[in-house]
Amino acid sequence: MQSKEPSVVIEVKIISRSGDSVIIEYTDGSMPIRLVVAHSSINNGTLSNKEIEEAAPYGLPMTEVLGKVKLAYNPLRLQKALRDRGVWTLHDLESKPTLVQAALMESLQFDVSKLIQLASEFEHGE
Repeated sequence: MQSKEPSVVIEVKIISRSGDSVIIEYTDGSMPIRLVVAHSSINNGTLSNKEIEEAAPYGLPMTEVLGKVKLAYNPLRLQKALRDRGVWTLHDLESKPTLVQAALMESLQFDVSKLIQLASEFEHGE
C-alpha cells in the first residue's frame, strides 16, 4: 500500500486578478513568494502544497539573475568612499543614508543599471 503525503494548507493573499488568473503571495520562512494560479483553485484564502508546487512562478528569480555576480568588496574602498562623502561616525551613517548608499554602490561597483542589465540578459537567455 502506497502512503500519501498529507496535504499542507498554505495561506495566500491575492495581489491582482485578471479573468480567472490571479497573482498570489505567501511567505516561505521569511521570503515572500508570488505565483500565478487559477482563482478557482483558492479555497478560503488557502492553497494546498500540491497547488503551490504546480503554480507558475511570478517575477524574476533574483538569486539566479545575480548568481554570476562577483561583488568586488574591499573594506578600504568602502572606507574611502564613505570618507569622501563625509561619513565618519555612527551618527553620519544614521543621518546620511543616501550618501552611505552611494558609497556602497561605488565600493561594490554595482548599481541599479547593472541589475537591470543582468535581469534583461537573464530574461533574453543571454
